[in-house]
Amino acid sequence: MSRTIPYDPTRRALYKPCADAISLDPRAARNEALLCAELSRLIYCPFEQSESMQQEIMSQLAGIGFSHPPQFFDKNGLQACFAVDPNKQIGVLVYRGTQSNDWKDIIANLKAAHASWDGSGCVHNGFANMLKGAWADIQAALDASSANRILYTGHSLGAALATLSAALRRPDALYTFGSPRVGDAEFAASMTDVMHERYVDCCDGVPTVPPASWSYEHVGELKYIDQNGMLGTAISPADIESDQREAEKQFALQYALQQPANALLRSAADHAPVNYIHALRTLR
Repeated sequence: MSRTIPYDPTRRALYKPCADAISLDPRAARNEALLCAELSRLIYCPFEQSESMQQEIMSQLAGIGFSHPPQFFDKNGLQACFAVDPNKQIGVLVYRGTQSNDWKDIIANLKAAHASWDGSGCVHNGFANMLKGAWADIQAALDASSANRILYTGHSLGAALATLSAALRRPDALYTFGSPRVGDAEFAASMTDVMHERYVDCCDGVPTVPPASWSYEHVGELKYIDQNGMLGTAISPADIESDQREAEKQFALQYALQQPANALLRSAADHAPVNYIHALRTLR
């Protein structure tokens, strides 16, 4: 099957997801998964660096109905935004993922030892510490909101922070993209009542860490995007492995030799937020 869904293999898409102008797809206002994927990329725009960037984010949000001024959070290396659509009474809490030039993000990812915390089970120490520094302010914003439905979301590190937040204060739904594992079996068991769609784009390497052998488990319902950008349904682990092997082979032949523009491995390229968005824009 030939790919008809756009695919971006470039390092730019991976390491600078907000480098180009971002225009939110109008369909995002009608579909929660697409909305969360779009906002998980938008949050990479460095709102903490300039008021003009905050205004641009606000303008994009207003264009799809989120007309209330969003609340921005920038603390302890964590960046997030809480936006509300006053007409639909929906609030979305979105966390930013790892930035390759932010040493606080890198250190948080590397602190993979288990740590006890306020919720059930043990979790990734770096993720928990990052959230702890900002959680009181975020929780206050959630408590003050009049929205009838609240969603949490994020990509990469942002997905991990959204998952931890859902363990501390239940959302109405959780949508994560390219999420690493967050906690142990006890933590995973405590999350079974959360409506959680966990999207994984084919060979994306981030969902494979920390390894399961370190007593980490994924949570949520797996939504697998195959090598052609199609969302698989009831796909078996064996079929996923076969699809990933073929995808890696095709990437090496088609993209990997185009250096330095492209990522060297598909496990890196598939982590780019735009590739999650492309799949959801086409399918939804």
